[in-house]
Amino acid sequence: MGWHQRCVATLLVGTGMLLCGSETLAQTAPSLPSATTPSVTDPESLAIARQIAAIALTHAKTDQYVERVELWVLHMAVPRWVADVSSRDAAMSSILENYFDQAKPVVHAALIAKLPELNIGASRAYARMFSRTELIAILTFAKTPAGTKFLSGAAIVGKEEEVAKSTLNFAYAGLASQKPLQMEMQTKLRTYLVVHPELASKIETMQEFYVQQRGIDLEAALAEPGIDPL
Repeated sequence: MGWHQRCVATLLVGTGMLLCGSETLAQTAPSLPSATTPSVTDPESLAIARQIAAIALTHAKTDQYVERVELWVLHMAVPRWVADVSSRDAAMSSILENYFDQAKPVVHAALIAKLPELNIGASRAYARMFSRTELIAILTFAKTPAGTKFLSGAAIVGKEEEVAKSTLNFAYAGLASQKPLQMEMQTKLRTYLVVHPELASKIETMQEFYVQQRGIDLEAALAEPGIDPL
């Protein structure tokens, strides 16, 4: 397949886009919680754990996290080399700007709706990791100014399986929310590049640069499960 055809066929990829070299959740996607992940059977411990998680997930912290994931989602939709070429072409730039303007509020709303699941996952993790007596002591400390500051900045349960799954699902919910807009943007770019092969050539050059610079096997990356070549 010639490059111009390939550019149209695989210009953009969907979830799991690793080729632009950005640090993404998809690059370190955790395995799903196993069947052996213990359930939480003590409702009192879980109630205390919910209070701890609520302190840990402060509004400022969740706002920053939502903003970071929003940017991750939007950048996942557009490979770096496409963005670079579009910055020198007004029509391409307009297509991408229109996508970003439409997708940002959609992604934001999807992530906000998903936030409670982060609290649930963290609550269960605290309840699994600590006894009721320990949870009471942690909550007492967490309610002090020093405790609140410490807990809001600490990743105590960040690597726990259910929390990892909740975090990954949170990001993927953002990706799924913008998929129709991404597909519309991709169609417009493909149509534009078919009649502007010189831009497709520039994209090829930039793509090769990024692939070589990052040491990424393009064919292998496109064949990975979860990659959605279009």
